[in-house]
Amino acid sequence: MTDDPGEDADSPDVREARSTLAAGQLLAFDGGAPGDPGAERHHVLRQLRGQLERHPAVEAAWGTPDGEYSVVKARLDPAYFGRGADTATLDVVWQPFPDGDLPDTGDSSMPAVRTRVDAMFRVHYSESSGFDCGFHNEPNPHVDGWFHVQWRGSPDEEYAYQPASLTARTPVGALWEMVEELESIIRLE
Repeated sequence: MTDDPGEDADSPDVREARSTLAAGQLLAFDGGAPGDPGAERHHVLRQLRGQLERHPAVEAAWGTPDGEYSVVKARLDPAYFGRGADTATLDVVWQPFPDGDLPDTGDSSMPAVRTRVDAMFRVHYSESSGFDCGFHNEPNPHVDGWFHVQWRGSPDEEYAYQPASLTARTPVGALWEMVEELESIIRLE
């Protein structure tokens, strides 16, 4: 994990931050200008990676690409869930809506409902056995509204979809709520 707080004081990121500050520009917490959607996404994903690192099933978590996360990945111990697979992963994608504006999908019949979080996101579990499942908040013609859970027993099966809901209002709260629900699904499979 190259972006730990103890990173080298002479790293390119630190040098860039110093030159930006010297030029009188305000930096957001993780770098980038305030209001920059990429910087906001990176900041949220760094928070979520830190939260995932606390989960007992997580062996390692990292964001890619370095310094500008677009996805957080975690390697999990499937035995924690009572699964016989050799390996398991969790992918987290988070795209905040600037100023809370929902993107226009061109389909007025697919309102973004059943979540109070202003973002498109995905928290998806996969294992070497072929089983995978996840929560997705994005347009999908297979389910009413955006927020849904999907699962399949193997790559040659079709996904099953079900509308879902969240009570969380923050990215961290949403992550924990979805991880808890995913654990239930994984243990039942």
